[in-house]
Amino acid sequence: MEDNIAYSNIKLDKSKWKLVQFGDVVVEPKETCKDIYAEGIFHVVGLEHIDTGDIHLRKSATTEETTTFSKKFRKGDVLFGRRRAYLKKAALADFDGICSGDITVFRPKDQLSLICCHL
Repeated sequence: MEDNIAYSNIKLDKSKWKLVQFGDVVVEPKETCKDIYAEGIFHVVGLEHIDTGDIHLRKSATTEETTTFSKKFRKGDVLFGRRRAYLKKAALADFDGICSGDITVFRPKDQLSLICCHL
């Protein structure tokens, strides 16, 4: 498992890194979906669909199941489970959808791109 990686041995050149405030690089969109069928929504994400410590969003429910969720997210957004945050539930969305109100949606601002790498 990847938990055995010694992260202290990784050497990064941080000399050209710029310190920024979190709000300078991301925004929390407040979009809601009124009609999931008219808007073409196919994925519904709750906290149970985000796995602890896994940045990949591998599961979702379908819109065929009953849901009261209406918070929209888009491909490329980060979904962060704010309930019981110590569980470290955060994932990068590979698709558009709607999610639970217990999930905070973060969207990169402007030309900022999120880069995920596998060690």
